[in-house]
Amino acid sequence: MNLSVKNRLAIVLLLILLLPSSAIGWFAYRSAAGEVRSQIRSAAKESVQAAEMKIQDEISSGMQDVDYLSGLMSAKLLAGSDPAKAEALLAPFQAAKPNYENVIFGTTEGKTAAVPPSDLSGDYDPRERDWYKQAMAHPGTAIVSNPIVSASNGEMIVVIAKTVSDGTGVVGAVVGLNGLSEQMKQYTVGQRGYVFVLDGNRNYLAHPSRKPGGTEYQQLHPASVRHR
Repeated sequence: MNLSVKNRLAIVLLLILLLPSSAIGWFAYRSAAGEVRSQIRSAAKESVQAAEMKIQDEISSGMQDVDYLSGLMSAKLLAGSDPAKAEALLAPFQAAKPNYENVIFGTTEGKTAAVPPSDLSGDYDPRERDWYKQAMAHPGTAIVSNPIVSASNGEMIVVIAKTVSDGTGVVGAVVGLNGLSEQMKQYTVGQRGYVFVLDGNRNYLAHPSRKPGGTEYQQLHPASVRHR
């Protein structure tokens, strides 16, 4: 079909008008998309920083508690069969910190005092627990144990622990990881994003839907697993 000169000029003018408008629309879309991505990254960074600060504050507070208790506790308090004296020293710390499932003291003789009293088996020996061994391997220094299974309720826990001043045992604050997962739910990214916490081996410590201690992340991302 042959177009007249008039029609050809009309088409050219139309293209001249449409192309800048399309370009402006495309650049506006890219700019808006970039702004949304920037806002999401900023929100994610803020949530992660807030969660990290929360965890660091709890660990720091726990270390201060066990540091203080390490100067009070001694196996002499459990010399008899009654742990009441030891429990009386532990009780105020457990009462003041709802995130502590227990505050526990284990001696080099294998005796234990805990507040609140735990449903521990009669043959429970604190010296066989990882938190006790880790603390004894670093005398005089507060440590945070690797995630372990609680001997009293079977849940995943970490223990902030330290050897006592006279070297006769280890005192520890037991922190349940289910509680940590609940705390992390308050930190969100957008409408569906969330914050989760991994240990040095990429096992879950806190996640809104995964169980603490789970290895799903390192199975999905084996190349990113680092051992520390």
